[in-house]
Formats: sequence, C-alpha cells, structure tokens
Amino acid sequence: SIFALIGYSTMLLYLTGLPDVWANFGICTGATLLFFAIKYLIIKIFFGTMFNGTEPKFLSRYHQLTVLFGVITYVAIIILAFSVDINIQNATILATIVGLLYCTSICYIFITTFFSNISSVLSLFLYLCTLEILPVMVLVKFLSTF
Repeated sequence: SIFALIGYSTMLLYLTGLPDVWANFGICTGATLLFFAIKYLIIKIFFGTMFNGTEPKFLSRYHQLTVLFGVITYVAIIILAFSVDINIQNATILATIVGLLYCTSICYIFITTFFSNISSVLSLFLYLCTLEILPVMVLVKFLSTF
C-alpha cells in the first residue's frame, strides 16, 4: 500500500533527524523499500527450507499486518505533522509503541501459524533473530552512518 510506504518512510525521516527535503525523503523511501524487499526474500528462503506448505498462509498474514501498521504509522505521522510541537522525542515514542505492537503481532502470527507444540522453540528463536531483530539493527547501523 502506498500509505504504508509513505508512513514508514516519513517515520524513518523523522527518526534520522535529516532535514525535510525531497532528496532525504527519497533516501528514506529507498531504504524502506530495500529493507522490506530483503526481508521478503529472507522470509521466502527461510520458509522454503524449514516449513513446507505453510508459507502462503504466513506471508498473507504478514503482508496484511505490515500494511495495517504502515497505515497506522501514516495516520500517526499526519497527527505529528499537524501538531504544535514536532520533535524527535514524540516521533521516537510513537515509533517505539508501534514497533512493539508490530513485533508482538508478528510473533503471535508466527506462533499460531507454525507451532502446535513446544519442541519448536529453537526455530522460533532462529526466526526472531534472523528476520525481526537483525534487519532492524542493520538498518539502524546503516542510517547512523549518515
């Protein structure tokens, strides 16, 4: 969804503290697209090798959740843009709340889709480290170089 892309890109622009110019917004949009494209490819490879048959169900739920939270972020950015005091602290608090809700929802979808017993805890840990935590840390490190 275009609103999700705008929401994520604008939130990234606010969090990096870059000046609000079109070139910086383009960089943030490109970084957001690259982030989600790489994450999608990793998910396809991960689920293609570990879980046969359940990939389409998870990917459709994952896509719906990502778009939903992107639209929520877009609405939050609109509210921040028209508020009196726009600052990095408000954007950081908002991004933290949305990010925690998003990660909790992804974990719930992952657990309900793939695990019916406790023996798959290692796979859950592997998933969380490789697909949820590591890409965010790489993106933060990349953006901190600017």
